[in-house]
Amino acid sequence: MLKLTRSQSDVLACIFRLLEDNDIARTTEIARRLGLSKSRVVQVLKELASMNLIVYNKYRGAKLTKLGEKIAAEIVRKHRLIEKFLVDKLGVDVIKAHQIAHELEHSLDDISILLKSYKGDNRCPHGNPINPEEKLLDKRLDELEEGSCGIISRISNESKTFLQTLLEHSIWIGKEIKLVMKTPKALFVIINGHDFVLPREFGKYIYVKVRNND
Repeated sequence: MLKLTRSQSDVLACIFRLLEDNDIARTTEIARRLGLSKSRVVQVLKELASMNLIVYNKYRGAKLTKLGEKIAAEIVRKHRLIEKFLVDKLGVDVIKAHQIAHELEHSLDDISILLKSYKGDNRCPHGNPINPEEKLLDKRLDELEEGSCGIISRISNESKTFLQTLLEHSIWIGKEIKLVMKTPKALFVIINGHDFVLPREFGKYIYVKVRNND
């Protein structure tokens, strides 16, 4: 079995998360998400490519191989399971839970007890599936048609800055949302009766369970 360094594990999992929202994981976005220099990320990407875990193009970015996807999915599954345990059982807030889980995912090899605790409960505190291979039916906010209504179902970007911005404006899972209008740079929405203008980029990471109009 392949033994990954912490940096390799972090970058591999980051690629997996980015590919949930994009066709390719770009080097600059990996660096931004992980707080690493671009040169350091490039070094790790080359290491992962040599291990046949990713396909890397210096001009475009990275994609996972089948082996890389399998390993990355397990890392992400463990992370999300730990997050859920911290929030549900210990009352840790969702931002701190993400940071603590990031530390624990590298040291907790046996999580069978947590798995038993959450049998049948399959979402992390940000609404993302604990089993990353689960097929989801919700839609990205920026891809909805104008006038669409629904419930915010998950937040795929779990970076501290992004989560803080959403929480500061009470934009979170379970809130009613309506997409009023979209432009190339902004999304005009109503969330629980309040008007917001969100950067278009935000729409890539906010997913909605759309309500059918009768």
